Amino acid sequence: MPILTLIQNANCRRGPSQVYEVLTSLLKDQTVKITAKSEENNWWLVRIPSGELCWISGVTGTTVGNVD
Repeated sequence: MPILTLIQNANCRRGPSQVYEVLTSLLKDQTVKITAKSEENNWWLVRIPSGELCWISGVTGTTVGNVD
């Protein structure tokens, strides 16, 4: 499963856009597992430490692993 490592603090949202409600914030250098990507390939669906899923902008981190 691919991993996202944050290069800056970021909000994790209910959907793949800034119009969606923020569920939580993640901190720079935190890592989360990527479970899917948006159709436009600019948002990641990630699993946060609580086990919940939320969307985070792709510009906020770098990936390791196969994201296709």
